[in-house]
Amino acid sequence: MSIKGLHSRLLNYLHHILGLNNSEALELVLKLRDNDYKTTIQIKHLVNNKNNQLRKHKTILIKIRRGFVIEQDACVSFLKNLSMNDLINELEYAHSTKNFVLEQLVMNEYYKKQQ
Repeated sequence: MSIKGLHSRLLNYLHHILGLNNSEALELVLKLRDNDYKTTIQIKHLVNNKNNQLRKHKTILIKIRRGFVIEQDACVSFLKNLSMNDLINELEYAHSTKNFVLEQLVMNEYYKKQQ
């Protein structure tokens, strides 16, 4: 990719994806071209903030042992109603399918019920 192409794509990304106005985006791109280290950190910070915003609004769907795919809040409610044996079975399913989110939720509920 040419320098002009990279310049254009980065400018578009900063403007359209991260929501900066054209002059702010252009200023960052020009500083980045001049190897300004602080600008690199600033762009990383902007990208991380955008990714965190997207994660907060994204609904997490979890597949449980019974084959249903449910939202995370519904999964927590479902797990609260399970017996200890059913939680262990759910944990074995989560572990065997490498469903780490379900595994963590099951472990949290398991520890709550042990107290």
